[in-house]
Amino acid sequence: MDVSDVLVERLGIPPNRGLPADVTVKTDNEDTSKVLVIGHPGHTEAVASAIYEHVPATIVIAPPFGLYATFIVRVRGLKEGRCYVDTPYGVAELAEFRECREGALIPASVIKVPTQPRSHAVLVPGARAVGDYAVVWRGSKVLFSPHIRNKDRISELLNLSMQYVRRGVSIKWRSNADEAPITEIVSEIPRLIEQLESIESRVRELDNVATVSTGERMIFIYLTYDAKTYLDRVRREVTPTTEYHHIIKSAKGLYRDIAEVLDELSKDVSEERMREIVRKFLSRVTKEVGEITIGHRKMDGSYVKLGVAKVVNVNYGSTLELELVRRIKTPGVYDGLRVRKEPGDIARTLIIEGRPFVVHQYYTSSGDLKGVYVSFSTKPEVILPDTVEYVDLAVDLVRVAGESCELVDQDELRSYITSSFTKLSQEVVEYLVNGISLAINSYCISG
Repeated sequence: MDVSDVLVERLGIPPNRGLPADVTVKTDNEDTSKVLVIGHPGHTEAVASAIYEHVPATIVIAPPFGLYATFIVRVRGLKEGRCYVDTPYGVAELAEFRECREGALIPASVIKVPTQPRSHAVLVPGARAVGDYAVVWRGSKVLFSPHIRNKDRISELLNLSMQYVRRGVSIKWRSNADEAPITEIVSEIPRLIEQLESIESRVRELDNVATVSTGERMIFIYLTYDAKTYLDRVRREVTPTTEYHHIIKSAKGLYRDIAEVLDELSKDVSEERMREIVRKFLSRVTKEVGEITIGHRKMDGSYVKLGVAKVVNVNYGSTLELELVRRIKTPGVYDGLRVRKEPGDIARTLIIEGRPFVVHQYYTSSGDLKGVYVSFSTKPEVILPDTVEYVDLAVDLVRVAGESCELVDQDELRSYITSSFTKLSQEVVEYLVNGISLAINSYCISG
């Protein structure tokens, strides 16, 4: 296990510098709510399963094949300048191609796995072999992981690469190569070339679309509101940790550093008092900013900003409550409600901490209710300074004024629950069911 110096000190564990990682667990630089687990297939599955089983309210995205997997693919042809191929797992895009001849069977390896059920993988022609320290394929390139920062080591690796480049082998040096003993790195490359030759031999034996090698497993885990509050408690067992620590760490810019200050304060303040202090702080920031963007993340991986709304009311008692208002400027139709959208309409949005839904109420300019749209999701999080985010759980409750309620998009939710690509934890399913019941009782009144 190779961890940061901070964690070595905090957990009292050996640093184990230079040992290759069987599995890497890290957060996405652009989205700290998303954890990537990547490495040897069996070990990666074990680590991801441990997280899923012990951390409540997570959503797992598990692509069915790994990075650097090698396939035999059948070329479909060009479409809008891009080459598409059939793989054992559906359609993928082929990059770096010299020709895109429809019907041709060729070997190709994965350089980008799909992170959502409807997205395409990206492949490049040829086979690849992946090891602890390097990835090799046919060509004449030398690439380095951006995590290798030691200039002397880069020089060593470059010199080592030249003898293989002259033999027509490309090498990408992985982050493990930064501190590992050079003797181990030197000994791995011939083994990887043998592995590459073995993959190429299997390619020649196949005459149809097939998987040749599995590559490196990648699993994405979304940490929701409840997952983060659970991790706060776990972290608190080894170091002072404020309430909302992991939610604050999802903030933008310098706001995430506030968590460190609050952690220190938490040493001398009760948990209940800390919750009150942090909710008051979140409330004050949102009031001062004055406008909130709703970040609507879907389970297919897409992210939609629902527009900017004015903050008209904030409460921070036992829960944090936000009331937002938007004035409609363009005509159209309200999705789901199938009611006309007219300039001057008022959209009122209510977000309550701990409730797995967001309520949108639409009014005419004179104040008459047009309809109610309840979007079910993971519990919304206030991401400082100006965003509320959640993962949309597909199903919605809609009610046009004067009509009865309708629960829509249930088939889409069912497809995610039964998908082998996406896995919702039991806690998410349970609070969704309870949330639907609460919303029906609250908003499905005729008249």
